[in-house]
Amino acid sequence: MRRIIVITMTLIFLLASGPALAVNSSIGTEKNKKITKDRSLTEKKTVEKKKTEGLKTTRTKSTGIDRSASEIIKDVLNRTSSRGMDITVDMGAIFISLISEVEETGAQPFSRCRICAAPRLPRNFGLSAIMAPNIVDNIKAGYLSSAAASNGLVRDAGGDEIAIREYKNCLAYYGAIIGQACLILDADVRKVAQIQKEKETTVIRGIGYDDLVDLAAEALNKARKKISNRTIRRLYNSCLRDKTPCQLNGSTEKILCGASMVVLSPNPQLTISGIPFYGGGRYAGFAGSYKINAGWSWNETFEKLKSSGKYAKFAKEVSDYSDDLKAKGKTTDAVLARKKAFDLIKSGKQSVSVMKLMPGL
Repeated sequence: MRRIIVITMTLIFLLASGPALAVNSSIGTEKNKKITKDRSLTEKKTVEKKKTEGLKTTRTKSTGIDRSASEIIKDVLNRTSSRGMDITVDMGAIFISLISEVEETGAQPFSRCRICAAPRLPRNFGLSAIMAPNIVDNIKAGYLSSAAASNGLVRDAGGDEIAIREYKNCLAYYGAIIGQACLILDADVRKVAQIQKEKETTVIRGIGYDDLVDLAAEALNKARKKISNRTIRRLYNSCLRDKTPCQLNGSTEKILCGASMVVLSPNPQLTISGIPFYGGGRYAGFAGSYKINAGWSWNETFEKLKSSGKYAKFAKEVSDYSDDLKAKGKTTDAVLARKKAFDLIKSGKQSVSVMKLMPGL
């Protein structure tokens, strides 16, 4: 009887708890579904957020690159119109600086003449009474003073006339090639820039100072190969042919050799037939100066554009093309190529072929 009661009670308990267990199981399942759904939504939002942030970053980077190119273009335009960075340079001074570099390369006759690096003084030709620091030969000093006052011959005064004549010819050569180079440079500048004359000063717009130096270097190379101006060539040759004995002209610093007058000083001068041929701001009779902006150049501009993103590839192609032209002695064309390329960039265009910048080359 007791066993029957236990079994009955167990059945009653199971029947009573069955629905509760079913309900709990259902609630757990629904809860798991909700968690899974929430997790999926969270992961989806995270992925979308990353995509959005990635897109935002990409757009920001692209905008930054474009803004960089725009800023470079704007900066160049501001610099080309600015007068704040203008400098005035003597035409001859540009070439003197270039020649002083050539003198150090061993190229002749520059290495032998060394007019820029080591200008000669009277003592270099035996026309000095100074024997040592603070020691003067008074007898020779008196003799040199009398010889200079009477325009005595250099050889009679104990001077080295052969060396003086060689020095005179060096000055004549420097003057001839600088004068010829000035003519070439002036013509080349007119091809690539806008100019305005202010007395003897030429105001240049459209290129920077470094571009001008590049043009000057090429002009000097051309002048070294050939002095084509007839007047310059005639005066230069007359100086070389003149064998008139040299004489002192009022002082040991001034030497007259026929129609040529040499001034021995740290800033030497030479006149031929009364025409300033070297020094004093005139070379083969030509004088003048340039006013130009020193704050930028086309070469510098394209170096910056090569890292601008949007125009990087095009800028590199233009730079390589221009460098190749320059290496072939076509510096003027190289400057023009950069100018034309910049105009395309400024207008938002790019050339299909860099070669189209300079057709026929």
